Amino acid sequence: VNVVLVGESPVIVEGEGVLMHLLNEVTIEALPTALIPVIEVDISSLTEVGQTITVGDLVVPEGVAILTSAEDTVVQITYMAEEEDLEPVEELFPLEGELMEMGEGAEEMEGEASEDGED
Repeated sequence: VNVVLVGESPVIVEGEGVLMHLLNEVTIEALPTALIPVIEVDISSLTEVGQTITVGDLVVPEGVAILTSAEDTVVQITYMAEEEDLEPVEELFPLEGELMEMGEGAEEMEGEASEDGED
């Protein structure tokens, strides 16, 4: 069953934190007459960075049992990354010239492998 977030967290509205929706669905067990289409999670209770809502905090109607571990985190509020904490993109990804060199090395290795296989 899908987990749908409702409401607004004051921490998010004020720009003090980032909402991380970590678990989008949970497994439930219920009779066909008790099945529910979604589980709504009210995030307005998250008022501080570091707070979480776990599967154990979810409220479901009588006759519905959640089989997903109660300790799994559904939603978490984390600190926003500071600009100085972010690495420049150039450091995270190789430059185009480096990619070409890597590609050339792979082609050479493939050529050596095919030569070895012809013995």
